[in-house]
Amino acid sequence: MPDENKPGDDRHTKLRQRRREFEQACCDYMDEFGFEWVEEFTLNGA
Repeated sequence: MPDENKPGDDRHTKLRQRRREFEQACCDYMDEFGFEWVEEFTLNGA
């Protein structure tokens, strides 16, 4: 039974990692394009 929980935990970990990468990308874009562009990008839900 415990093995059934592991894929879900792994997927959750991957989602958190992807979000961290997304936030890092936003920081990079903010440095490059300015905060207004990033705010518009994130508010549009892209």
